Amino acid sequence: MIYEKKDEKGILRWDIDENTRLPNGKLYNFIALSPTAEGITLLNGITEIGYGAFAVYQKEEDEWEYYTPSIEEIYIPSSVKHVENGAFAFLNLARLEIGDGCTGLKLVGSSVLSGDGKRFLYTLFDGEYEYYKKLNKSFAYEVPFGVEEIGDEAFSACEMDVVLPDSVKIIRAFAFGAFEGSVVVPESVQYIEDNAFAKKTCALLVKKGSYAHKWARKNKIKRKIVK
Repeated sequence: MIYEKKDEKGILRWDIDENTRLPNGKLYNFIALSPTAEGITLLNGITEIGYGAFAVYQKEEDEWEYYTPSIEEIYIPSSVKHVENGAFAFLNLARLEIGDGCTGLKLVGSSVLSGDGKRFLYTLFDGEYEYYKKLNKSFAYEVPFGVEEIGDEAFSACEMDVVLPDSVKIIRAFAFGAFEGSVVVPESVQYIEDNAFAKKTCALLVKKGSYAHKWARKNKIKRKIVK
């Protein structure tokens, strides 16, 4: 069931319970049925959040599509135990609140990580980049050390420079899709999926002879050798 309401600030919200399903019958916890909702509250009892869970829109019966919703705030209950890569795809979130004791998700600064801190899922748009841009100063977003995997769509549609730590080993598909900026890719990276980086607007800063260097050359991605 889905419950519509307005919170104390008058923001249109949708409360989503654990019975919401995707068309394939898998318990995916959430389908955004309101293109105008600004806030989402997942009710306690939901245990898993799937890819694109907040950006699936039902046009008609048996007809679905992904879209960019107006959601700016999401509340994740403590019952969530697993969050798939790409769960926050297509969003422009400003705020994410996580219930106490939640083991499936954690927030480190503006970095949204899996509960164990090993998968990078999303970066909140907290205005830091825009602040530096207005001052004509460069800004590099630093992914927390300990992250081993950059998930699908993690930085898609972002415009900034990103520094990946030496702990990163895997970069998933479309992690930097529609991305504009440079990405420091360390020698620790052992695998990059197809379409991980936007070809025309993304540049990789890599060590000569590294896996990332060879991958970028093979896939015709702009790259620069760094020491």
